[in-house]
Amino acid sequence: MAGQYTIWTLLLLISSFIALLLGNSGFSLPWIGDGEALFYLRLPRVLTAIFAGALMSQAGVLSQGLMRNPLAAPTTLGVTSGSGLAVAAAIFFGAEAYGVISAASVCGALLSLGLMLLCVRRGLGLAQVLLLGVALSAVLGAFSGLLSKGMLHDVSRTSRLFYWGMGDLASVSMGACLFLLVCLLLHLVLAGALFRRLDLLGVGMRYAQSHGVSLGILQTHVLLLVALSVGSVVAIAGSISFVGLMVPHIARVFFGNLSKHLFWGSSLIGGLLLLLVDLACRTALPGEELPLGVLTAILGGAFFFVILLRSKSWGSSHV
Repeated sequence: MAGQYTIWTLLLLISSFIALLLGNSGFSLPWIGDGEALFYLRLPRVLTAIFAGALMSQAGVLSQGLMRNPLAAPTTLGVTSGSGLAVAAAIFFGAEAYGVISAASVCGALLSLGLMLLCVRRGLGLAQVLLLGVALSAVLGAFSGLLSKGMLHDVSRTSRLFYWGMGDLASVSMGACLFLLVCLLLHLVLAGALFRRLDLLGVGMRYAQSHGVSLGILQTHVLLLVALSVGSVVAIAGSISFVGLMVPHIARVFFGNLSKHLFWGSSLIGGLLLLLVDLACRTALPGEELPLGVLTAILGGAFFFVILLRSKSWGSSHV
């Protein structure tokens, strides 16, 4: 297991170094006059991509562990859409400060995930949970669209909401990067207390309860942590889809199913994945930049489709 951590850490470090030097016009070396672009533009962007990818992946691990559902993730459960609607509402009402946007994003994620958990407690099967998540995302997305239409007269706010809705790291600052770092460290510390209980829950609900696991307390803790991670990322980077779905499945191949190793492994792989996707977005087309959220949605949608085709438990209850 230590070898896997070493390999993925080295891949992340090497990729970070390449991403720092590689721009839209090729490689830039700080000692040849492009140091300002490297340290003030690329460094915050590289670090934000790593932190955001790690947070979204951790949210996916916790969601899947709590619901015992391999397709549970912030995107498929409507959490990302709930966070997005809250941010859109904040921008619509003119509250565009970082603190307000962040608080609104976390609250939106909390409310949508709480609604999903209430429905899950009624014993819905895998197909029903996914359909409910799709329906919730569609409804919340529709309300976000209505708010966007209401801001058409304000070009500045409409433009900001448009680029934010597609996922964007082009304008992140070091302050935003530090905010995500604080959220990531807090998330890492608080999630450590959940690993044993999630592993027990993975064996079975009654088994977990017989070993002293309070499902209500566990659900509350996971709910708060997923809302914190998704809300903080959406507030800074906009709508980034399917990272929390893809990465845990990839991490299981290399780190196994134990929550502790899966959580830490997903953090490394998620940071690497989003870093590479963002690098592709800003270097694929000369003079142009692809939206980050669009590319992750394309990759995640294809990945989701493959998982559905390979699933042997479609329609059975996992929650």
